Amino acid sequence: MSRFPSLCLLLLLLLCACSREGATPIGAGPSASALGKVPRSPNSCLARGKGNEAVLLQIDETFVASHEVYEILDPVWWTADIYDGVEEYERCLAPFSREQRLMFALLWYLDEVDNGGHDQFFFNSTGIVFPDALAALQELNVPEGTAILAEAGHRMGGVVERERARRQADLERLHPDFADLDSRFYKLDKTVSILDQLMTNYIRRHSAAFVFHGTVPIPASVWQDRKKIRP
Repeated sequence: MSRFPSLCLLLLLLLCACSREGATPIGAGPSASALGKVPRSPNSCLARGKGNEAVLLQIDETFVASHEVYEILDPVWWTADIYDGVEEYERCLAPFSREQRLMFALLWYLDEVDNGGHDQFFFNSTGIVFPDALAALQELNVPEGTAILAEAGHRMGGVVERERARRQADLERLHPDFADLDSRFYKLDKTVSILDQLMTNYIRRHSAAFVFHGTVPIPASVWQDRKKIRP
């Protein structure tokens, strides 16, 4: 189940998630396999491509106080690069605050496990966010969530490789069983609102850290759909 049901219809038309290779989060931003890697210019982390629309985002503290998490995180969601290795991941996140970075990682973790369990989270490119997602759960003071993800990391050998090929090799070598951790996660997050509300409260308490003014290329289809569902 997506954490952003208002956009499900659009992205369900783009994706049928049938396996861990193909299953991806259905959320506010691009998924690892549904929309693929959006072309980027060599010297910029911003997504480029004919299907994108340059959107001027003006996110001030008033906006943060009145909008959904995924809208507040638009700047980092559409700029961060989880596909091209640790160096690019770190470089593209450098302009953003620690708070933005942690909530971005947590969104990916929650959507991936909701969609296909911890196996999918580690198998896909999204596994690169593991340390940030763990830090986010600690920051939100969610002991059970922190324990679940920490144990998942332990079953990956104790050190989760951030490069996808190495992480996949560990999955193949270790064959970790995440079934019990998946069940614990789903129990924790059974109503979706539990963790989402904690994120919302955190973001609003740290509203200054989420302020952003600038232009971000967003896939036109997503942006047009967003405008249709806005009140």
